[in-house]
Amino acid sequence: MKRICPDYYAAFRCKQGACRRACCTLWPITVSLREYYRLLGMECSGEMRRLIDMALDPLPRPTDEEYACLSPRFDGECRLRAPDGRCRIHMEMGESALPEVCRLYPRGIRNDVFPSAACAGSCEAVVEMLMKRPEPIKFVCADDDIQVSEGDKAGAEAALNAAQGLLESIYVLQDRAVSLPERIRRLGQKMGVGLCSEPFIEIKHCDSARLISAALSLLAGASRAGGSVKEYGLKAQKRLFGEKNNLFQPEEALSRLAASSTQLNAARPYMPFTLEHLIVNHMFFTRFGLNRLPREDSWLSLSGIYIVLRLLCLGNPECIESDAVLADLFASAFRLMSHTDSERLIALFIKQNGIERDVYALMQI
Repeated sequence: MKRICPDYYAAFRCKQGACRRACCTLWPITVSLREYYRLLGMECSGEMRRLIDMALDPLPRPTDEEYACLSPRFDGECRLRAPDGRCRIHMEMGESALPEVCRLYPRGIRNDVFPSAACAGSCEAVVEMLMKRPEPIKFVCADDDIQVSEGDKAGAEAALNAAQGLLESIYVLQDRAVSLPERIRRLGQKMGVGLCSEPFIEIKHCDSARLISAALSLLAGASRAGGSVKEYGLKAQKRLFGEKNNLFQPEEALSRLAASSTQLNAARPYMPFTLEHLIVNHMFFTRFGLNRLPREDSWLSLSGIYIVLRLLCLGNPECIESDAVLADLFASAFRLMSHTDSERLIALFIKQNGIERDVYALMQI
């Protein structure tokens, strides 16, 4: 068997010191027990030894896989990051000396369900590769073959079925004959999601107050999750829905959403392609449909991700003019969506707020 990966995978290159928001900034990075002691025993300069000793902080409840974290400075920056943005370990001792998580990120290389590799959308360099790409992402076999013995044929067949199911779901999302919201709805039908077996309420027939309440709930939920997405979420809430204690009337909020949508579509006509690429990449990176969640929850989560991404763009007009702001916004959102339990939590949030039937209308905003 060969490793399946998106066609951009081999072309990915780290931006190193040119990164605006480095992957070692403003979120926890953990290392394994093995990596912890390797770093402590590594031969290096005295200054490097001091920095490594300060950076490595054993966790309160360590495990073999997550034994210690890289403790940041007071400003959230990694202690091992040089003033020019590069990693001091890499500069002094080369790539092989890096902790495994730093050496691989944003790559996710997996052999569990089926051999594959992809890059997370939480990396700004990955987002920038996908932002203005016109053609759909293709999936290819990598050169690094994975040998399967005679005794593993049953496992190979199961892996092939898993890969085929995931790619078939992705191809539904890449059918550009219809809008992206309609593709997501059709994916739900293909998956046998009960919600998608009956007609959804079109946006023009929705109660405006209920629709705005649902949109605000989803955006507020993403903002409360914290991390780097919080700043974009709070800006979007204020601009689209008003202040916390002085919300706009539903009709005014809908008008603002419509105006922002018109402006965004005019300034960035390729935005549907960008959202398609980011969601398809997320599906492959996170093994959509193979995570043991109920089918309905997987579909609701994917729908919620699309809605939140769209609302963040509409509520942060700076991203209309600046490619850098747009890339940072998307990377921040996928730090939450690709590296946390957000898939389960988004579906749970939608159900708890009783807005399952509203998601199709929300996707059309």
